Amino acid sequence: MARACLTLLALGGDGLQLCPGNLPSPGLEALLSRVQTTLRLHHGFTWDARLAPVWDEAGAPLLPMAGRSVHPPQTTPTGGLAGWLTRAAQEGWVVELMPPGWILSDEGSIDAAMAAGLRLAVDVSHLHILRATGALSEAGERRVMDYAHIAELHVSDNDGRLDLHRPTSRESYGVGWARERTDAETPMILESYLHTLDQSARKTLVERLQAP
Repeated sequence: MARACLTLLALGGDGLQLCPGNLPSPGLEALLSRVQTTLRLHHGFTWDARLAPVWDEAGAPLLPMAGRSVHPPQTTPTGGLAGWLTRAAQEGWVVELMPPGWILSDEGSIDAAMAAGLRLAVDVSHLHILRATGALSEAGERRVMDYAHIAELHVSDNDGRLDLHRPTSRESYGVGWARERTDAETPMILESYLHTLDQSARKTLVERLQAP
């Protein structure tokens, strides 16, 4: 994992998002602290496990939430969605909009999250699926895109049905909007699977997203 991190940093991005799924290399945290890049943690990433649980049964966090964006619980927490959204907003959690099958994957719960002032991580691939499946209306899409409290933008490409994490193109859904919306306080995070591309193609992909 250390080699993969250094390979990605060589592409010229401004930072690195660390996600669960691979066991971190021994000494990875110390290595990345010496690199002096911006690090963001995602969902159940920890430095010593492949995947750590994020929520208890009541929907309370089991991991530190500072510097981390998370998927919401898959089912409504004990006490109901409204109370959970209020707590999440008050404590400044960054919670991601999800494809169908999760909390925050339908227009009603997304509107409730925005009404509560929740800081959102907006994944354009998830947004694409919600629009394509009819879970989110055009007006709901516009409300999300105009929302003031977007903390992260995640970009990759898909077919509107599955979260495929394909490399983006200039025609990919939502990428143009994400490029316009991103700034120093709202980073754009490339979530495409890059293992099938050589380093030259990866660099071209990153540079295309960074271009004015």
